[in-house]
This record gives sequence, C-alpha cells and structure tokens, in this order.
Amino acid sequence: MKKGKVILLLLVLVAGVMLWFWEPWNTLRKAPEPQNAADILEEARDAAGNIDTYTYKTKVSVGSQVNVDIANRVDREEDRQMADFTWQIPQMSGEASMYIQGNKIYILSPVRNKWVKPEEDPTTGPFVEFFYRQLGLVDPVSNLAGTDPQNRNISVVTESEKEYVIEVVPDAGSLSELTDAMPPQLKGAELKDIKQVFRISRETYLPVNYEVRARVSFFGLASMQFRVISEPENYDKTKLNIPKELEEKIRGL
Repeated sequence: MKKGKVILLLLVLVAGVMLWFWEPWNTLRKAPEPQNAADILEEARDAAGNIDTYTYKTKVSVGSQVNVDIANRVDREEDRQMADFTWQIPQMSGEASMYIQGNKIYILSPVRNKWVKPEEDPTTGPFVEFFYRQLGLVDPVSNLAGTDPQNRNISVVTESEKEYVIEVVPDAGSLSELTDAMPPQLKGAELKDIKQVFRISRETYLPVNYEVRARVSFFGLASMQFRVISEPENYDKTKLNIPKELEEKIRGL
C-alpha cells in the first residue's frame, strides 16, 4: 500500500475514534429517554424479564394487628425460591421457612423442626396457603413484570437523576389477588384506595423499592392501613443454599 493511502487510512481511523468519544456525538447515539409512564414501565418490564436470580426483603403490616417479615431468594431460571417468614398476627406468632420448586412445596415444620411436604404435617396446612399467597403479593420483580404498561391508571409521581417513581392503581384482577393474600383473620374486610408504587432505577430500569398501600375497612366502620414494603437486591448474584436435609428430601432419600 502506498504511503499516501496509509496516512489517509490512519486519519480516517483517528477521526472515527474521536467521533466515538466526542460528547455531542455520544448524546446523539444514546437511546431516547422514555417520555411517559407507559414507556418507563415497558423498559422496566423488559429489564425485569431478563433477571434470573434476585433477593428481596419485605415487611407486611395491617395496622398494629398484623406484621409479617419475609426474606426470599428467587431463582427464576430453575423456577424455585426459598423464603423465611416471621409473623405476628392476632392470637398467633412464629417463624417458618418455605422452599418452592415448580409446583412442589416444602416447609420447615415449626413443630417437628424438619423439612416436610404440607400433606405430611397437618399442623403446617394453615400456613402454606397464606404464606404462598404472600409471595405473589410482595415480589417486586414479578409484580413489575406483570404490570400492563397500557393500564390507564399508571402515572409518574416523581423522577430524579437516579430513579422514577411510578404509581399504579390495580385493575380488577390484581385487586382480587391482593384481597386473597390477606390473612385469614381479616377475611371479609374491604380493601380501599389500593395503590402499587414502584421506584425504578434510571440506570438499570430494575426496581429498587416496591410498595402496596391500601386501607382495610371492617364493615364500613373501623379501618387500618395496609402496607407492603419490598426491597430487592443481588440481581443475578443470588444463590440458593439448600440445606442437606432438604436436598435429600427433594431427591426422595
């Protein structure tokens, strides 16, 4: 290759590198910012759908009558999760652990202090259904992934340099799921003014906080605040450490 052509090629390469790092050019080649709540939720749903594992911690409260703490590790790739619960509800308190793989559930029995299937220990029956429903209510990633961006009742409450705050008024289907997740002692109570609030990172579009807010009304008289606060973390860095006893139970040993 002639010397002149070599010099010309080098000049073109240098110019290309300079354009790549030149700030105005960088600004032009960046993807456009979402313009409304539907755009933000669409981006966030896509981001949440690409996550394989994560951890979240949750507090559920209904006035001073019900308090449930949940620590959950989720492995979506293998369709399994392991959650630890502590609770204080009317006339009852305690703690338990639950492992779910597909449609199979295992409980660390509080009475027998060993891993069992629900049908193997009648004392765990009342807990299984309630706590299993709780996981559907409080999971920040699955709730975000399941929110319809075209829902008319979504809005951007605030936004900052770091995050968006999106408010969602649930549709009839979601409202039914929330009602079903209430503890047995509150069955028959009416949920009012329900809102889901997602704080979404502007950098990753993943949720950094998730809340459910509502009022619980009893026969139109007394009412209490119902609140869920979930904080997710460890995206794609979460590992489920299965106890040896549980692993043997799963394998049928």
